[in-house]
Amino acid sequence: MKEITCPYAADCGQTFTANELSKRDREFLRYASDKKMTFMFIYCPKCARRIQFDATLWKASASEGFNNSARSPKKQKTPKQLLSRLKKLKIDIPIAYLDYLLSDKFRDRISIFKDKSDFCLYSLEELCEIINIDGVKYYRIRELKGYANALKGLSWSDKNFALSELAECLSIGYENEKVLFIDNSDNSALYIFHIDGGDIEKTDIMLKDIYDCNQRSLKNAKPPR
Repeated sequence: MKEITCPYAADCGQTFTANELSKRDREFLRYASDKKMTFMFIYCPKCARRIQFDATLWKASASEGFNNSARSPKKQKTPKQLLSRLKKLKIDIPIAYLDYLLSDKFRDRISIFKDKSDFCLYSLEELCEIINIDGVKYYRIRELKGYANALKGLSWSDKNFALSELAECLSIGYENEKVLFIDNSDNSALYIFHIDGGDIEKTDIMLKDIYDCNQRSLKNAKPPR
């Protein structure tokens, strides 16, 4: 059995085999190997950090994604600096949602599905963080462009989005390996992109339901944990 080396050498760097992975990761790795997938995620059984993995080259690389929070402290930028950065990149967050992000009413949790875990919403600073996807750096708000690029050349299709359309959508939150994003065609409908597999799922709520105080108490919503 080939060994895998955790790419986080500074705080792990240990080697392990596929048999040491969780049952879910073992099965997904077996599927990815059969399908010759070059882009997937598994979790290191030694340090529990998320690893980006190429099943064809059997190569692991660091993934500065959702749960890899062991970063060096950085000087916090002001909202004005962050907005200036987004403007230069021609990234336009819907005005009403941007106002909500900058207000003291912002809450970083939202219930999307009944009896399922809440989604975490990114703050403005988190949306402007730089992450690494398949060896390329992206701003977190544009992470779907990275995932769309990684899916090019694979047998991927979706009834609602072409890869070029998915790449233009803005992400606003996450839950585990799921990305909550805004439909770029109307800046209103909310969808979920599943990192593992590339499936897209439509939600029953709209962007305004997040920031509209009268809509915040959704019928199936749960209080923040």
